[in-house]
Amino acid sequence: MREAEDGQLFGTMAAFDDAKASDGAFVQAPDGSGNHWSVPSATDPNRAEYCFDLDAPALFTLRGEVGATTFHDDSFWVSVAGETHLWDLRRSESGFVVDDLSDRLPRSFNFKKDPVLFALPAGRSVVTVFPREDGAKLDRFELVPACPPVGTVIEAEDGLLAGNMQAQRAGFGIDAVVIEVPGGPDTVYSTPVPLGVSFGLFCVTVDESTAGPLQLQAQARGLSDWEDSFFVTVGDDVFLWDVQRSSDSIVRDMLNDRFTGSDPVTLDLSPGRHTIKVEFREVGTQLDSFVLVRPKS
Repeated sequence: MREAEDGQLFGTMAAFDDAKASDGAFVQAPDGSGNHWSVPSATDPNRAEYCFDLDAPALFTLRGEVGATTFHDDSFWVSVAGETHLWDLRRSESGFVVDDLSDRLPRSFNFKKDPVLFALPAGRSVVTVFPREDGAKLDRFELVPACPPVGTVIEAEDGLLAGNMQAQRAGFGIDAVVIEVPGGPDTVYSTPVPLGVSFGLFCVTVDESTAGPLQLQAQARGLSDWEDSFFVTVGDDVFLWDVQRSSDSIVRDMLNDRFTGSDPVTLDLSPGRHTIKVEFREVGTQLDSFVLVRPKS
């Protein structure tokens, strides 16, 4: 857990004493110092910076202890992993409360992400907190490994993306952020076997109540018969997923497997954490989101 007052503080972001705060102090831009409605630049003069050193890349959420009493003092800007988020804080009259980083800014079909998931590489990363409404308080926070439970809709752009797998707008007037390997000069347009180079990596948590047969239900699309497949690895099993084609929309599709003819694929998952790798097979194939669900009876 990182104490907010232990960061590098600039401008109006300063530490103040409070017996209710962890270690007796918190950070804020004090009342009267001004509100900041526009997305800040990385070098904004009012900010608090925190460095984290990681041994390996991983997915995280940011969990903080915050203080906000009214809608006039309940938000920060937070920059991490190349994105800046508008964090609406949980309000409380009784002091500091736990709140996960959320984002009011629209990213996809959903108006708000709560919580925000982000991928950090091995090595040093910086989390920067900027004032948005003066008076909002940050006591302390931590990076929590992100592995949501079965039933959570996972946005594809929140995965750990590697190689040429990129998050970008779906295009053709579709309001969605997808992951895909786009075509371009010197691009390998297809591969008959997984190469382990360009992929999105995700994690889900299975408990006793959700263990057993599960199926992967996705929002995805293939653009044509040469842009409509991924490799998907779950545990030791590799599937060749032929994605449903659509010219004008993201569509619901179930993970299938051309290797075995299974449509849909049923996964038998035991309690614990499981990784799901969605890997390049053909350029242009798009994944928007997915969720693990029980098979229909």
